Amino acid sequence: MTTAMDCEAVRIGLSPYLDGELDAEERKAFERHLEACKDCRAVLDEARAMSRVLRADVPHERAPSGLAARIQAGLASGDSRVAARRWYGRMPALAAASVALFLLGGVTARWVIPPATEMGVVQDAAARDAVAAHVRALVSERTIDVASSDQHTVKPWFDGRVELAPPVEDLTGEGFRLIGGRVDFVGGRRVAALVYRHRQHVLTLFVTPAAAEGAGQETWQGYNLVRWSQGGMRFLAVSDLERGELERFAAILRTRIAAK
Repeated sequence: MTTAMDCEAVRIGLSPYLDGELDAEERKAFERHLEACKDCRAVLDEARAMSRVLRADVPHERAPSGLAARIQAGLASGDSRVAARRWYGRMPALAAASVALFLLGGVTARWVIPPATEMGVVQDAAARDAVAAHVRALVSERTIDVASSDQHTVKPWFDGRVELAPPVEDLTGEGFRLIGGRVDFVGGRRVAALVYRHRQHVLTLFVTPAAAEGAGQETWQGYNLVRWSQGGMRFLAVSDLERGELERFAAILRTRIAAK
């Protein structure tokens, strides 16, 4: 009998699925979940699109002579019981491998980063998603879907595209110019992403329904994140800006929103 999978198992197994590494039963369970879950189907579509972009841009080199034989010899000397374990019973190892792939330009890290415990690493799953989505947009050069600094153009564009249309503020006078917005995925849902520029830095502000109250500042892979909840919404600001500037952006925006 095929084992059912949930969203977490499917997203952790995304890379093995795309690489054809699942056995017949695992693939059947994976695809059965996709049939019933539009969010996971959307994530898979984005991963395939990103993979095509990266394959087009990254040069390929022939593997060193004898590499395949060395790998096979290493596998043959391993414990057969390890090889027989199901891939989704080894999620921590797969997640760690996916993080390594991300650092090399892989496309699936945003969905498979494991819960972090190290000092200075983002602890919240949605926050990790936001940081990874920001990086993915920079890599793909698809930072905006609607290009405008006019809040009356950007805000209506989100109507019908996301569950919650965001408040839109152009903060050019404070040094943060609104350049547009896009739809992205954070926490397994379609959310609004507003994009600002501060000097040479790109800043993404993700706006989601407030699933939980809270505020904080975190860092992951050199990117800073400031998050807060306000007016029934959750805000996650991500950039490689130094933290003080990102916190200043958040403070200005909080004040603007509270004044309305």
